[in-house]
Amino acid sequence: MNIIASRQLINAMQLKQNLPVVTDLRALTDSERPNLTTPQITSLLTANGGPYNTDWQPVVGSAGAGFNVKVSPRISAVGTQIAANAFWLNYPCSTSALVPALPSDSTPTYTVVENNLIADGRVCVKTFNNSASQFDRYAVGLLFTDNNPSTEQFTWDFLKIDGVDPDVVNAVSGAYRFVTVETWQYRKVVVNGAPALSGTKLNLAKALFTELAKPGVTAVQPGFMSLQDNGFVPGVDGANVWPGSVITTGPHICTPPIFYF
Repeated sequence: MNIIASRQLINAMQLKQNLPVVTDLRALTDSERPNLTTPQITSLLTANGGPYNTDWQPVVGSAGAGFNVKVSPRISAVGTQIAANAFWLNYPCSTSALVPALPSDSTPTYTVVENNLIADGRVCVKTFNNSASQFDRYAVGLLFTDNNPSTEQFTWDFLKIDGVDPDVVNAVSGAYRFVTVETWQYRKVVVNGAPALSGTKLNLAKALFTELAKPGVTAVQPGFMSLQDNGFVPGVDGANVWPGSVITTGPHICTPPIFYF
C-alpha cells in the first residue's frame, strides 16, 4: 500500500524537494517521485490541531501557506484502512495509540473524506486536485499500489515514504515497510441461511486460493507478493516472495512481521 497525493500537491513537493516538476500527463518515474516521512504521514492522518491540520507549509514550505489540508482515507471497516491505522498510528494496538481522523473532525482548514470503494478514494483525490479554488487542490489518500494513475487522468500519483519507492523489490528487501497481508475467505459455517461450502464448491475454493497465492500468479499483479508463510522460499521460488512472517495465534494486524531469509 502507499500514500497518494494530488498532482497539484506533488508538483509543489517536487519544487520544494528540488525534483523535476512534471506537468505532462503521465505516471511519475521513481526519480521524480517526492517523499513524505512517517511522522509527516502520521500528523496528516490525525486530527491533532497542529500545523499539519492548518495548511501545507510543513510539507512544501511557505508556498503551502493558506492551502487547506485534504485527507482521503477509506471507511473504518475496510481492511486497507484498518492496516493503515495499525501501521501509522498503532491503532487500536496500544493504549497510547493515536486516533485516526474522521469526517467529524473536519475544520475550515482540515477536511477528512472517507471512501467506501477503492475507486471512490482515487476519484476523491482527483476531485480535490481539480477544485475550483487553488487552495483546495492539495490532498493525500490511501491506495494499493496495483492501481494506475491513468484511471483518473494522472491527477494523482504515489509517493516515496521515508525516501523509499513503493515497489516489490523494496518490499522484499525490507526497505519499504508499508506492506499488509491480503486474505481470502469462504463460508465455514452457515451465514444468513447459506450453508458452509462443501464438496465440489469447497474443493474449487481451496484450489483457487492455492493457485492465486503462487509467485507466478502474484507477479502478474503490480504491487502483490507471495508469502513464505505459505511455503515459498524468497529468491528461490520467485523475486516477489515476501520474507516477512505474519504467522500468529492472534489478529495479524497488531503483530509486526518478522523478517528472515
